[in-house]
Amino acid sequence: MPEFSTYIDIEPSEYVDECSKSDIKELIDELVFHGYINKSDSLIDKEKISLMEQEFHEKLDNLKSKYYNLSPEDEETLKNIFLRYV
Repeated sequence: MPEFSTYIDIEPSEYVDECSKSDIKELIDELVFHGYINKSDSLIDKEKISLMEQEFHEKLDNLKSKYYNLSPEDEETLKNIFLRYV
């Protein structure tokens, strides 16, 4: 049996534009599963939240990436904040 290979160059935006809502949900689930995005990020509808809330999420994302730069005092401060809202 002969073998054929096909190469199709599709831009990510083209792919997403053609996806149904269920396809988008499945794509997001795959991206979360493979660690490309956080589940909490995928749950935020950025068009429906306020500017202040968007900035808050951006600051939290920035803070997540600075974990190894935190001083012990910073960690303790964050721990106290977390405990206040549990």
